[in-house]
Amino acid sequence: MKTGRRFFYRFIPAFGLTLATLLSGAAPATIGQTADKNYVSAQATVEPAKVKPGGQALLKLTIKIAGDAHINSNAPKDPNLIPTIFTPRPTAGVVWGQPRYPEPTEVTEWYSVDPLVVFTDGAVITVPLTIEPAASGTLELSGALMAQACDHEQCYPPRRLAVTAALTITGAEAAPAKVMTAQAPLEKTNKAAEPTRAQTSAPDFSFTDFDGKSRKLSEFRGKVVLLDFWATWCGPCLADFPHLKDLLAKHQASGFEIIGMDCETLGDDAAEDAEAIKAGAAQARKVVERFGAAWLMAESRSAVTVAREVFKVESLPTKILIDRRGAVVKAVKSRAELEELLVRLLNQ
Repeated sequence: MKTGRRFFYRFIPAFGLTLATLLSGAAPATIGQTADKNYVSAQATVEPAKVKPGGQALLKLTIKIAGDAHINSNAPKDPNLIPTIFTPRPTAGVVWGQPRYPEPTEVTEWYSVDPLVVFTDGAVITVPLTIEPAASGTLELSGALMAQACDHEQCYPPRRLAVTAALTITGAEAAPAKVMTAQAPLEKTNKAAEPTRAQTSAPDFSFTDFDGKSRKLSEFRGKVVLLDFWATWCGPCLADFPHLKDLLAKHQASGFEIIGMDCETLGDDAAEDAEAIKAGAAQARKVVERFGAAWLMAESRSAVTVAREVFKVESLPTKILIDRRGAVVKAVKSRAELEELLVRLLNQ
């Protein structure tokens, strides 16, 4: 895998009709094209496919990862990162053993101070199982694989993937194993489209800040605003914090503001989990304090609502620049582009 210090703000999805309409002011158009594929999938098989009552078998989970992406290992060194975990579903007639994870690979990305401990394409998780003496017929073995993918430029929200395979007891014909697919695709953005000349105002969305206060985007009319969609599990997001801190110190007096949109629960499963929300909020506050990120922060529940419903964000980091009139300028791709646009907008 390639390494090196490349400073990208790769914005993520095609933003859908909402942001496209904002940028065009006329006929809808996307600002990015997406590859219609899952970044992480897995195939589940059972060896052997036929087992006598009282016998043993092995569920094998072969992980497939698209492109140059990787997923965190089951024991990442960084506590902010979400581990890859397989959880078997209790099944009548089956006694599950403990999942066995493969040896991880170390990779170094521009956003990681220390090497990341990850699984790459082709990694295999195995789970031993024992068939109870009274079991018979064909059993459906299933479980859930929690995984979060990153590549050299961006990270994708964690996803829980369903896994199913069939095991035949005694002499029945074996049913083919089923292939796991993601419940929702992790899409990768290609090239950004330039904004058209006609621009309209961004929706005046509401959010709750870290102090529990209700806020609105319209409070910042007359200022140039950067919406920074981030999460603690996104390495590139955290690597950007020192640069954003410097930008704010340099340009705040001229009318520049940053609103951090904490997307800790952007993944499907965490969005309704009260414990996950609470733990994520505590972790986000620790990270903000550690980096000295003194700009306004939107708490995860309201930030994720804005990310999903207003801007159709699917992965991080995503940075959207809004001018003094409240018009969406564009989703920013690089530090150099951000600084160039910022100076131009502040001088208007």
